[in-house]
Amino acid sequence: MTQQIRDFSLPMDPVRFRIDPDTFDAPAILSPVALKKAAGLHAELGGADLTTDLDRTIRLVADIFAVFLPGSAGDRFRARLLTEGRDADPNAEPPRLEADPPPIDLTRQALPVLYWLLEQYGMRPTG
Repeated sequence: MTQQIRDFSLPMDPVRFRIDPDTFDAPAILSPVALKKAAGLHAELGGADLTTDLDRTIRLVADIFAVFLPGSAGDRFRARLLTEGRDADPNAEPPRLEADPPPIDLTRQALPVLYWLLEQYGMRPTG
């Protein structure tokens, strides 16, 4: 008699999305520790008042994306979320020899991606 092995393996394809020229790869699976951290940050975000505490809201969103996008993808997303979007200006004081990264819109790009990612990782569907 042959014993069958139940396979609980999951697909390891990254969760991919694009914002403008950048494609971002989130891991196929988030560890329970990462999910706990993301859930805690998301709960804090739910308590933030977008109209009066925008700086805190932006930082919380950036921190959540650091969980969902480890490594260089997270660094790139964070840089785009926190940028001022300034052009290079060698005559500025101090001189800016390179342009800032292109900005990500908080309400029309970052937050919709955040809720989409939550759905991808098995959180309840968003409204």
